[in-house]
Amino acid sequence: MKKLALTCIGKDKPGIVAKVSEVLFKAGCSIEGSRMSLLQGEFTIILIFTLFEEKNYHFLKRELKRVEYEMDIEIIIREIDPEEYIEVQKVPKKTFVINVYGADKPGIVFNVTNLLFINNINIIDLFTDVIESEGKKLYIMSITVDGSNISSIEFLKERIEKICKDMGLEVSVEEIEEVEM
Repeated sequence: MKKLALTCIGKDKPGIVAKVSEVLFKAGCSIEGSRMSLLQGEFTIILIFTLFEEKNYHFLKRELKRVEYEMDIEIIIREIDPEEYIEVQKVPKKTFVINVYGADKPGIVFNVTNLLFINNINIIDLFTDVIESEGKKLYIMSITVDGSNISSIEFLKERIEKICKDMGLEVSVEEIEEVEM
């Protein structure tokens, strides 16, 4: 049994997910987590999966190479060391969502994420895009962070708001209620 990570990118077209997932299915794999998204014409996939039968590894690699060629995409597979794999991801007790928007300019992602890094705040998810709004281009970024190392929402807001104000950006910070399962 192997835990593997797969990344894929290529010009968007119908069938990428079907072809990749078909190979995983035929190799006897189980997809455990995935993110797939269209980014400005490029389709991206990242997923974690288990290959149960070691003997199917060469089949998996060969068939994914075939899909790369057929679909004109790039696929990378990386084995995950069992010690680094987290079987069931722990959901943080506290999470925050930071939404930033304003005129597009260099440094938005760096300045905000560097502030998070300096304060030992881990990013769970990050989304950015440039959209058209009232005839102007508007940059939007949404970041979900683990709130375990954040003493209060005010602590986070104060620091993020200063950076965003200096860049002429609007920002909102919200704590997400813990979901009971």
